[in-house]
Amino acid sequence: MNKMAKLSQLRQALQDRLKRASSAGQGTPKPPAAFLEEVAAQLAKTNDQELACDECAETLDRFVELAVAGEDVQKLYPMIHHHLEMCGECHEEYQALLRIVRDG
Repeated sequence: MNKMAKLSQLRQALQDRLKRASSAGQGTPKPPAAFLEEVAAQLAKTNDQELACDECAETLDRFVELAVAGEDVQKLYPMIHHHLEMCGECHEEYQALLRIVRDG
């Protein structure tokens, strides 16, 4: 995934978050300036090649298994590790899978 695709993904994620916040009565969403700052900060952290969420999800089970086994998943799967640092939704899914495997 290139930077423009990543920007589009970030924009969509923020729009979804704003809709959820608005419908949940969580107050006023961030003003546009704050949104642009957040997008710029996220974009600055992107690599030339990024994984899409569906690409991350395809390997997430294996990533979790290796993490629980004590393997250096950051070294084995650097792009997935980076995606999980960048994507809140995928990181939440990772944390949920991690709890399931550890508690299982």
